[in-house]
Amino acid sequence: MQGNYYISQENITFSSPSTASSLLIERSSNGLIAWKLTNGETLKEVLNK
Repeated sequence: MQGNYYISQENITFSSPSTASSLLIERSSNGLIAWKLTNGETLKEVLNK
């Protein structure tokens, strides 16, 4: 972890954004809401544009 960010030491391919976020935060999560840009915009908001 660097500051408020998790940084992977290798490239990892996940089947969904929720699988990736759940692995990192060690609990169930909705990846479309959990993944955010530095401006606070969620992945769901980005994909809906």
